[in-house]
Amino acid sequence: MESAGVLIYGYHSEDARRIRSFLEEVSGAPVFVTGASGQNETRIIDILQNTTESRFADEEPRIMMLLGFSEEQINAILGGFSVGLQGIDRPIFCMMTANNQNWPLKQLLEHLEEERRYWAKKTPPENSEGDE
Repeated sequence: MESAGVLIYGYHSEDARRIRSFLEEVSGAPVFVTGASGQNETRIIDILQNTTESRFADEEPRIMMLLGFSEEQINAILGGFSVGLQGIDRPIFCMMTANNQNWPLKQLLEHLEEERRYWAKKTPPENSEGDE
């Protein structure tokens, strides 16, 4: 059985295929890709346990929940995503926790969007005065 994989939201099936190939190249092993599109009321853990219902669609926000990867693999995925998957929008990356595994997907999406807005406000502009 595959021990590492991702739960993705916001990607169509061709992007999911490319993502799987990239992850398998980075990890050196088979990975699973579960699509969560259209399952907004379903708990994260239930989506992961029912992989026969995997659904893919192009929508926002795009997320990728990393599952079962080593720290080294995660760093390679985060660092290589834009290069290894040119033409595929970078997702909001996250991990499953004891808390969020029981959330409905829509709650996770809202939480990740809120975090993205928070960190966007905290990130200084690239060309701040001290950089000149």
